[in-house]
Amino acid sequence: MLKRCLHIIFLIGLPLICSSQNKQLADSTNSVQIDNLKKQLLAVKNDSLRIRVIQGIGFSYEVLNLDSSLKYTQIGLALAKEHGYVWGEAALMIDLATILREQGKLAESLDILLKSIEIAKANNVNSEIARANRRLSDIYMDLENFPKAIGYLLQALKIDKENQHKKSALIDEMTLGHAYEKINKLDSASFYINTAFQQPDVFSKQYVYQVMGNIQVKKGNYNQAALFFREGLSISQNDNDLLTASEICADISTLFIKLNIRDSAILYAMRGFEYSEQVSFKKGSMLNGNLLAKLYDSTQPSISLRYYKLAAAAKDSLFGINNIQAIQDLIIKETAKQKELEDAKLAYQNNLRLYGLLAGFAVLLIVAFILFRNNLQRKKANVVLKEQKQKVESTLSELKSTQAQLIQSEKMASLGELTAGIAHEIQNPLNFVNNFSEVSNELIDE
Repeated sequence: MLKRCLHIIFLIGLPLICSSQNKQLADSTNSVQIDNLKKQLLAVKNDSLRIRVIQGIGFSYEVLNLDSSLKYTQIGLALAKEHGYVWGEAALMIDLATILREQGKLAESLDILLKSIEIAKANNVNSEIARANRRLSDIYMDLENFPKAIGYLLQALKIDKENQHKKSALIDEMTLGHAYEKINKLDSASFYINTAFQQPDVFSKQYVYQVMGNIQVKKGNYNQAALFFREGLSISQNDNDLLTASEICADISTLFIKLNIRDSAILYAMRGFEYSEQVSFKKGSMLNGNLLAKLYDSTQPSISLRYYKLAAAAKDSLFGINNIQAIQDLIIKETAKQKELEDAKLAYQNNLRLYGLLAGFAVLLIVAFILFRNNLQRKKANVVLKEQKQKVESTLSELKSTQAQLIQSEKMASLGELTAGIAHEIQNPLNFVNNFSEVSNELIDE
């Protein structure tokens, strides 16, 4: 057991030893990036590009100074509203909500996100609809309402896949892995987190290592968990991502508590608390503060009480009565709105069904009328045909009678001609006899 604990201490210890140097390097890198963006902002004249540059400055400040990040995000949002850039308004509202969440202002963050998603939906800005759903899931993760968080994430993933937003879909899958890990559905968590991990250009890989580490802790694979936590903490420090670094430190401290290695647990909880304080990350302060209060409870009660109060203050900022009440009011309002939309959608579908039935009935009436009319016309046609048939039969009968008469006439004519011919043939000898008689009489007279 001791050998195993020493091995885990060695696996995790290196990133913390190098953290100061890494932080200085990351700070320098981020500062250079911000300076370049500020120079670019002075040169850009196009309002749309200015909004994008300001958004980039606000994003870069997010890991350094939340107040500065908030300042530039609000400037960009005002500019987007002034010039009517709907995509910019939706995007910067989501950025603003993210900053407020990190500051522990969950109610304000939730309110802005619900408004941003309405704007994005009204203008079919699919990328921001998905991102707003993803950010809503973050708030429900903080509230430990993991089924609701998973619901929003699945919506975001569906939109991102339909629109081929591959990088955003990876973030959805990473967060889904985290949510399923929280409710101990480790197979689903491993599926989604491994899907993201296998992609070469995965964003925020430290977050992936953090979730994979927690999965291995729950499976009892502490050495593997230590390796994942070490990689995640190292990347967080290199990128100056103190928010994720603070959470990973809390996870490592929790692992050491499981292994009953108190000094290492204190060391990481202390560093995580420092990270969270540097960037006003209330959740990190609460997590690490509670760990330190627990670790010092039996040995140094005064220190334990101090961290307990700090953690309680951070928790109150996140989950105080007023904050939770405001969140509940927003959720109730949103639920009512969703119900209205569902009722309207159901009513619309029912109307469509009714109209479909009426249209079908109308079609049946038309078909029946056409069939009736065709049947009526067919009967009339049959009557006409019958009359025409009778006429034809009558005409045929007359023709046959006429034909018989003609044949009879022709026979009589032929007989007359024959009789005339015979009479003519008889007349010729008679004429000869008569003429000879006359000649004979003349001769006798002479």
